[in-house]
Amino acid sequence: MTTNNYLPSYNYYTNSLTEQIYTSDELGSAGLITSIAFYNGGAEKTQDYDFYMKATTKDSFTSNTDWIAVSESDKVFSGSVTVVANDWTTITFSTPFVYDGTSNVVLVTDKQTQWSSEPHMSCRVFSTSSSQAIYAYDDNVDFNPMSPSSSSVSSNDVLQMKNQIIVTKSGLDGCLSATPTSVEVSNITGNAASVTWTGFGESYNVLLGIPNITVLANEDFASNIPANWTNDATYPWTIVDGHIQSGNTGVQSSTSSITVTVNYPSDGTVEFDAECMGEGSSSYYDHCDFIIDGTRELYAGANLNTAGWLHYIYNVTAGEHTFTWSYTKDSSVNSTGDYFAVDNVVIKSVETTWNAPVTVEDTEYTFGGLTPETEYCVKVQGVCDGVESAWSETVTFTTGEDTSVTQNITLSSGWNWWSTNLDITLADLKAALVEALPSGSSITIKSQLGSTTWNGTAWRGTIEWDVTKMFKIQVSSNCQITLTGTPLNPAEHPVTIKKGNNWIGFPLSESSSLNEAFGSFPVAGDIVKSKTGSSTYTGNGWRTPFNLEPGKGYIYQSVSNDNRTFSF
Repeated sequence: MTTNNYLPSYNYYTNSLTEQIYTSDELGSAGLITSIAFYNGGAEKTQDYDFYMKATTKDSFTSNTDWIAVSESDKVFSGSVTVVANDWTTITFSTPFVYDGTSNVVLVTDKQTQWSSEPHMSCRVFSTSSSQAIYAYDDNVDFNPMSPSSSSVSSNDVLQMKNQIIVTKSGLDGCLSATPTSVEVSNITGNAASVTWTGFGESYNVLLGIPNITVLANEDFASNIPANWTNDATYPWTIVDGHIQSGNTGVQSSTSSITVTVNYPSDGTVEFDAECMGEGSSSYYDHCDFIIDGTRELYAGANLNTAGWLHYIYNVTAGEHTFTWSYTKDSSVNSTGDYFAVDNVVIKSVETTWNAPVTVEDTEYTFGGLTPETEYCVKVQGVCDGVESAWSETVTFTTGEDTSVTQNITLSSGWNWWSTNLDITLADLKAALVEALPSGSSITIKSQLGSTTWNGTAWRGTIEWDVTKMFKIQVSSNCQITLTGTPLNPAEHPVTIKKGNNWIGFPLSESSSLNEAFGSFPVAGDIVKSKTGSSTYTGNGWRTPFNLEPGKGYIYQSVSNDNRTFSF
């Protein structure tokens, strides 16, 4: 049986980070994953582990820097594990993972333990057709699975293999107050966005927030190094071509560092552009380091010589943090490099203002009334039998430009055949009607299937809502309703016509003749009816034709036995 020293962790080095992708075919049906087990064919080792699991759309890693970032909410286990020799070792999760039954899942193993000598731990693996594992190990780099480095280190690669594991999974017959996973935001417009997630709760609390960004520093080093930065006394950094650069170029066995300490009022980030020009075949020779509070986050050398400038970003918590950029030179001299260059250092804190939570029963929700071109964030919490889960990871998105338009429609007392050319909801229509009519007015909205009535205080009854349909609206007095929304794209809203009567809307903003509207779709005997008249298609044209008007609804009477679909 094949084994591998690197997966799920490499005990010969202090720090080891691995990620392995397991497919939906391998994981099977939905369920609550409560533990995993590895078979160690090598020596017994005791390791300190953090395990994470997260749904992913990836099915392989494209390079040795193609990491999948996880968050604290993805952590399923943290603690010491003794991996026994020549047997299975089971790790029981402190936070079970809710698996949806359709996604691939990445298993992340973060080891931070004193290294141990040979013989190594070596767990069973099986071959894969693509690179479904990625690993990195180092004595000095404290890998961060929540913000994996975009640069390679001296010892990391992808593998066409992964661990054999035993997954313990229980069914999900009832609700579960587990942290929702796979939170995604889609259908983003200037005024709305939809959020979906995976969970098995009775209900969910959905929070929408606006991140308030405070820029604590924004240095482009155009003319000077700020006075609050501590520069190296022996080999000071200097400004070169609009960026700062280490001062020990060509100096054998030397180090040049520059440091700044910043107090974050809330969690935030530090980001910068950097170019590392070391020498040698690995970063064990010359190396560029970025250090946060004494922990080295970036460790790079000659492997970046051909990469040019790269952008880095790291998450930090509230409080005081010290950032250090350092270049260490070995005993030889590199005539074409020997420096660490840094530019565009942006240090900012982010404090989010959250709205009141919205409670829903489905695993999706659409936010409306958003401000165009604004950054928002969202997170979700599961609720089961009154027990609330931890909040999911926070997902950030930005709304688009405002593409909404206004549609003003006059309704007459009595029945009106109505439709819209906007992508709106039934709630939007109801609100516009109630606002337009005097208090206490009666309103009825009828679809081809069902009706709903406003009795002056509440809506009663249900209807089928579809923006491509016609609705009959009865109002007690003349009124004008104003609707605001995104224009409908007829190509995205095809109309299906069945034999008999079909209530259809007219999604265009300008009037259209029957020939222009329906083209070659009709067959002889089809009839289009308005509230005031009708026209029959003869096979050669329309008898007594009329124009279709925005805001009006129509009945299309089909003689064909087959369902047919067209777009205006």
